[in-house]
This record gives sequence, structure tokens and C-alpha cells, in this order.
Amino acid sequence: MIRIAAVYVAFLLSYWLMGLVDGGWSWAFASRHWLADDVRHRFASSTDRVAAAAPPAMSIADWARLPALMRNVEVDIPRQRLYLNEGKAHRLAFVVSTGINISTPRGAFHVIEKLQDPPYGLRGIYAAPGSQDNPLGAAWIGLNARHWRTGTPIGIHGTNEPERLGTPVSHGCVRLKNDDVLQLLQHVPDNCPVVIHD
Repeated sequence: MIRIAAVYVAFLLSYWLMGLVDGGWSWAFASRHWLADDVRHRFASSTDRVAAAAPPAMSIADWARLPALMRNVEVDIPRQRLYLNEGKAHRLAFVVSTGINISTPRGAFHVIEKLQDPPYGLRGIYAAPGSQDNPLGAAWIGLNARHWRTGTPIGIHGTNEPERLGTPVSHGCVRLKNDDVLQLLQHVPDNCPVVIHD
């Protein structure tokens, strides 16, 4: 009889120890076998800890979008290059023109607006969408950044002066060839992180 009781206690103890690691079915076992309240409380606490430590479940839609969530834009001012990255790997690279001196802000930003054929109206100059005179070119990707002195919005856009790309000539925005900015517009998700650095 003592031997049977010892085996039963060992059996319960092994289930209890497993419950400290994985509380789900151990809690059910403890409840079924009328263990003392303090032991059931210990099982419940370990179950809560395991549940709290688990990451939230990812939906199929989130899983399908995962590569897009990892995309980011990097603007390298000294090299006058813009990279579309997935993680830290460069997937696309473009020659750009950034601002003269310190007019292009440095730091971490994100995309707040995407427009194809944007109108232009600044500094007394007005240009219709798609016009040859439109300095924004074929597309505008607006950032949550402003020019440090004037407060005007900063973005990534096309240009009507592609021959000037590769040198810093803008008033603060990042200029690309029109074909390049249209390609970037297709691949940049909403709220995409953008890092501009020296």
C-alpha cells in the first residue's frame, strides 16, 4: 500500500513539475485530481506567466504583409543615394539630389503621404500636375519632416531637372528621376520608415 501511495505521489509530482513549464493541461490535471488550493494556485500562476510571455498570434494577412513591414528607405547624403531596403539588405538603389548644405533634415522619419502627379504651389510658383514645369515631377512621397528654417514639408519626389541629380541642389527635399520615383512609389508602404543620414 505504501508503495502504491509513493508511486501515486511521484506521478502527481512529475505532473506538477511539468506544470511549472507548461501550465495548460497540468492545471486541468490538478483540478481533476483535487489537489490542494495552494498547489492549484501555483499551477494557475505558471499558466498565466506562460500566456503573458507568449507573443500575440499573427494573422494570415499580417504574415502575408511581413516583407512589406520590413521595408525601409535609407537616404545616404554623402553618396547622394537612396536605398529601398528589406531589413538591412539594399533591394533598389537610386541616384538622388538632396538639399544644399543642411537643408535636408537628418534623422528617422516615416512616409505620411503618397501622390502620383502632384500639383505644385510654393514660393510663388504654381505648376499643374504632369506639367513640364512642375518641380515635383511624377510623384510625391511626403515625410513627417519640415525644413528647419522655413517649415515647409520635406519629401521624396521626382524632378524636372534630371541632369542635376547626383549633387546637392534642392531646397531640402530628396529628388529622383521621374521613372525612379514612380518605381519607389509602388514599393514603399504607408508609414514606411525613412532614415536620412550623413
